[in-house]
Amino acid sequence: MASAGNAAVATAAAAAAAAALSTGTTPATAALAASVASATAADDGVFDHLLPAGCLLRQYFEPDSSTYTYLVGDTASGIGALIDPVDVTAVRDATAAAAVGVTRLSHAINTHVHADHVTGTGVLRRALSPPPRSVLSAAAGGVADVRAPPGWELQLGRLRLTSVATPGHTAGCQSLLLSVNPRGEEVVVVLPAHDYHGRRASTVGAEKESNARLRDGVSETAFVELMAALRLPMPKRIDVAVPANLRCGA
Repeated sequence: MASAGNAAVATAAAAAAAAALSTGTTPATAALAASVASATAADDGVFDHLLPAGCLLRQYFEPDSSTYTYLVGDTASGIGALIDPVDVTAVRDATAAAAVGVTRLSHAINTHVHADHVTGTGVLRRALSPPPRSVLSAAAGGVADVRAPPGWELQLGRLRLTSVATPGHTAGCQSLLLSVNPRGEEVVVVLPAHDYHGRRASTVGAEKESNARLRDGVSETAFVELMAALRLPMPKRIDVAVPANLRCGA
């Protein structure tokens, strides 16, 4: 729980986040803004209240590569999936999933072929029985149990994940749209695969306002020039990670 001082800061941040939502403030977007504001590293259940009781959206962190792994699950059925597991923390996260009632991980989903760490998919497949099915997008060009095309859906109890093609970071990037069955009021929240500054969540409106790569009117040429000007170093583990991740860590 936040202290009184932290609560005041969170209230101000929540108001700012709600104002940034492009579709206006509703009860659902207000709840989202509060989640964004209060998303601290110590509280991995901060997004659960956006879902029906017993449905979970948990966010775990691997510090060496600054990777966020996500657990999506429904404790009523005990079924869930891990998104972007990391080899060194995969068992930790599967253990955490079981501790909160997600006792069967049906899928291990990779949003793209990572270059800075080896996916934990292979670790999970060797450690769990039955093993989770590995997932990459069809455009990633790798080997997986499921090579997901745009629109591919995965039902996890009352929750549904839908693959959305979002090429840019890599040609095979996919984002996962989480929805509830039956569908209710939609809330749009952006949860990153990586962040290097401790930010755990954002909104579409906030990104369109503050992210130079996503502002309206940014052309493909301008985007390419912006990224090239950053002169980013090669990821430290690219020679190991990419070949392993094209095989989902097998």
